Amino acid sequence: ELLRQRQQRIVLPCAQLLIGQTRTIISNWMAYHKLCKLVNRDIKYFQQYLEELYECQTSLNKNQQLILNTRTNTQQMNKALNKFLNEYVMCKTCRSVNTNLLKKNRLWMVECQLCGSQTTVKKLQWKKM
Repeated sequence: ELLRQRQQRIVLPCAQLLIGQTRTIISNWMAYHKLCKLVNRDIKYFQQYLEELYECQTSLNKNQQLILNTRTNTQQMNKALNKFLNEYVMCKTCRSVNTNLLKKNRLWMVECQLCGSQTTVKKLQWKKM
């Protein structure tokens, strides 16, 4: 059972973008929402991560699509998702995605539910959304 949990695979959504002159719209944002739910993260954390990474503001439109106030492409967006998962989701010890993001003593930590290891992660400027 433990081995089966450890080998859990997640399917990453490929970014579907509408690229304009000054902004990018992620048209399949709900796929990212489902992924974040699957890996036990609030979608707002990934949205805030994108804001910090691209140094821009984001918003949701009426169709539940994320609007980035900057230009990007599919390859960069897929890299951003992989980087977020490696930094804030995957256990550094056993590579499991069965983790929690916790704040302990002013430090943000990824705590693995399988092996019990805790790893500190870079603090994002979480803002209230």
